[in-house]
Amino acid sequence: MSWDATTALGVNISGADITKSQSASWTNCIARTSDTLTFTSTETSIEMSFNSTDHSHVKLGIGRDPFNDGASKTWHDINYGFGDDMVIINGVNTTPDTSFSTTNTSTVKLVLNSSTNNITFYHNGTQIHQTTYPTGQTWYGIFAAYSTGQGASLDSINSVTSTPSTSGDFNNAHAHLKPLQVFRRQRDWF
Repeated sequence: MSWDATTALGVNISGADITKSQSASWTNCIARTSDTLTFTSTETSIEMSFNSTDHSHVKLGIGRDPFNDGASKTWHDINYGFGDDMVIINGVNTTPDTSFSTTNTSTVKLVLNSSTNNITFYHNGTQIHQTTYPTGQTWYGIFAAYSTGQGASLDSINSVTSTPSTSGDFNNAHAHLKPLQVFRRQRDWF
């Protein structure tokens, strides 16, 4: 779980942490994750947190290719995400169903449900918005910021595999099997 330094613009990356290194502007800072969110499971989530004292004008969320496609502001690449007190839907600030305001300790989470095509927005564990999303896409975590020194952390990208049905859904069953012991010597079999 990391940020992709090969496609990043105007940032310093240290593992899961990212900080803007360029002057104040919406046109010179964007980064995406190396890891993608895939839909081989019922629910996929990405969790990120604001980690800079100056967290205003930091945008976190997910987007898809084309990446950094020349939009007038880099954060317009975010298809679903969070700003100071708005959710972002397809690069546009949108009023959420439940109001919120980010702080330097806020944690935000997006949960994509492939069964319902719903994407649910969470701020500090509270659901604040829900909408639908297009299927058949590859998604990346995205960071964009306005001021020098603003930053965030990528906390996790998780997939929750659906429980196989008892009616013979063996395609997902392998995800639930874990070896109890690794056998290295023949005598371990007895």
